[in-house]
Amino acid sequence: MTGKQTPPSFPPRIAGGNAAKNSSRAAGGKACLLALETSGKTVSFAVLDEDRLVCEVLTSLAVQQKDSFPLWISHWLNEIGISMGQLMGVAVSIGPGSFTSLRVGMSLAKGICLARNIPLWAVPTLKAMAHGIPATNHLLCPTTFARKGECYAALYSNVSGELQEVEPPFVADAGTLVEHLTANRLPGGDTPQHDDPLPRPTWIWGEGALALQQDIEPLLEKGHSIQRGDIFLLRASAIARLAQAQIADGDDPAAPDLEPYYLKSFSR
Repeated sequence: MTGKQTPPSFPPRIAGGNAAKNSSRAAGGKACLLALETSGKTVSFAVLDEDRLVCEVLTSLAVQQKDSFPLWISHWLNEIGISMGQLMGVAVSIGPGSFTSLRVGMSLAKGICLARNIPLWAVPTLKAMAHGIPATNHLLCPTTFARKGECYAALYSNVSGELQEVEPPFVADAGTLVEHLTANRLPGGDTPQHDDPLPRPTWIWGEGALALQQDIEPLLEKGHSIQRGDIFLLRASAIARLAQAQIADGDDPAAPDLEPYYLKSFSR
């Protein structure tokens, strides 16, 4: 392909605006953290200037369109007046999620960090999905699609407003997921090692739940529910906030040879 490229004309959703644009320019220096999220059908990026969300842009890109993601980001960073020189680091969603989509985000994040000599921060995708859900007595079960009739899922609790991992990410088909949530068993037959007894009413959401919705309908008869809406949308701002927490806690940045967290092997 030759000639000048233009960013994809998908309708973006933008948080921020002129005030954010002006405050970012006034900040100067290397104060901004860029966060990338490409693990599913909705892709996004966000910029934090210290504790302030400068902007967040979301859109839908098919797998074959995700090669345009760098151009799309460059376009919007220019629109809000942020240069690559203002970045102090990059955060990226590490998975589990779509094999190809994760590699797009990881490759872009590594490329920016290498070119700018800045650190990379890796954030688990399912944890980011649960981040920001208000305190509730429900268990939280974010999911991503794993193909071949399976999903990736994890369990979190947020009774007190502090997110706690109840079960780490696992791969399950619809039947295993139903059994897991209703029979207090992990895939493989292990007993959960935590003090939060199952079953509890569970909010289930994400591309995995939607793809397997027909087969997990039995959950709805047991007090569980499939959730939709903006609050359950995976956003790059959640990636940024969790990376910011890693930085505040003094965690080491990701190694240069970091690979996406696939959780399962893929056959081509």
